[in-house]
Amino acid sequence: MWMIALTIFLVASIACSLAWDATSLIAFRAVQGFGGGLMMPLMATLAIQQVPGGAGLGRLMAMVSLPAALGPILGPTIGGLILNWLSWPWLFWVNVPFFVVGLALAQRYLPADPPGGRPPLDWVGLLLVSTALVCILYGLSNVVADGGPGAPTCGCPSWWVSGC
Repeated sequence: MWMIALTIFLVASIACSLAWDATSLIAFRAVQGFGGGLMMPLMATLAIQQVPGGAGLGRLMAMVSLPAALGPILGPTIGGLILNWLSWPWLFWVNVPFFVVGLALAQRYLPADPPGGRPPLDWVGLLLVSTALVCILYGLSNVVADGGPGAPTCGCPSWWVSGC
């Protein structure tokens, strides 16, 4: 799964650099975001699986989280330098060598999943969490309707709006 996430991000980065208009760039960035969104939890999971008995787990998790913390700090600076000296497609080509090396290292060093070692998918839980998420988002988006806690009148009578 880790290698699939790396491949999705790599292919989407190349596609972003070849985008022909803003719509295609946005679509490819969405795919890139999907691949990137898969990588962080998978990276943490892989790291935790390799720590015997939890010794040094805090230090390992700090190392795993470091790229996610440094990205928003260094990304705009490096992106600005790339845009200053090169064209915008290079913003996406800069990812390619890192992900090719990452794929090669993952192929070499990640242990293969044992056959039949995966538990079956919890379909009931998947359906319940999906339904619950939709209901929560729907409820939060409509909380301002009908004098809810986010309504501008704070639930006060219309003649006493200044009291809120």
